[in-house]
Amino acid sequence: MMIVVKVMGGLGNQLFQIAYAIALAKERNNCPIYLDTSAFETYKIRPFSASHLNLPDNIEILQTDTISSRRNYFYTCTQVLYRILQRIIKELGFKYQYGRIPLKLLKPLGLIYNFDTYCYKVNTTGDDLCLYGYFQNEEYFQSVKEEVIESFSVLTTPTEIEQNYIDRINSGTAIAVSMRLGDDYKESGDFVIPGNSYYIESLKELSTRYPNASIFIFSDDIIRARKVFKNHRDLTFIEGCKDYQSLRLLALCDHYIIANSSFSWWGAYLSKNENKKVIAPKEWFTYMDEVNNIYSSNMEKR
Repeated sequence: MMIVVKVMGGLGNQLFQIAYAIALAKERNNCPIYLDTSAFETYKIRPFSASHLNLPDNIEILQTDTISSRRNYFYTCTQVLYRILQRIIKELGFKYQYGRIPLKLLKPLGLIYNFDTYCYKVNTTGDDLCLYGYFQNEEYFQSVKEEVIESFSVLTTPTEIEQNYIDRINSGTAIAVSMRLGDDYKESGDFVIPGNSYYIESLKELSTRYPNASIFIFSDDIIRARKVFKNHRDLTFIEGCKDYQSLRLLALCDHYIIANSSFSWWGAYLSKNENKKVIAPKEWFTYMDEVNNIYSSNMEKR
């Protein structure tokens, strides 16, 4: 009995995928979890960074001899077919729970494939499972929340630059503004792009609530971030850090203004501040007109 996870996307997406696998493994006597990282051989926009985290002992990188070539071929072919079926369903006008029909067809084969944000309950009895999707809904792993938070702490020793940021964040109340501004995000067509006013007005709101807080700006395009806040003073722009380092810094902050980004989502989720305030954009995906389950229960939409 094992769980194979097709790991894809940036660090935020990687965490959603692994978190769901941890929850499923817990229901299956902590069976082995194998991370298939082969997608990163061709996907060069974001690296596989989950290896820097405190992952459970039952998680390993999938090796070529871990599963049979026949099973690997089966997984690859069904994932291609799934993408085709999903595209057809979306073109027919299904914008919410468009993953329901494919999942119903594939689940009996141990294939848990889904890219929408609705949480589908899965009967975990049986043999091997293969996860393929984003699983961007905290319901998937709510039952193991504390274990997930512990598992996603960063093990890699901080650099001198990062340690300086850590000391400054820990010196008092910290507000994190996490902005996704890169071209890959803007050009994908999948996301509603928050205007500058969203960040400016949200920061004004949190600064009023916490007037003595220090403010830290995180972004994948720090030059654009500086332009957004060109009229603001006393801001610290986080630079010179890799994605997993920025994740560690985000998690240390107290209150959040996030982008509609899975990385931003996790930065706020991993914070251990029980009284944290999290402001999120009121719209997330362009293709989802109804309920969007990616929002966690404590997020305030603006």
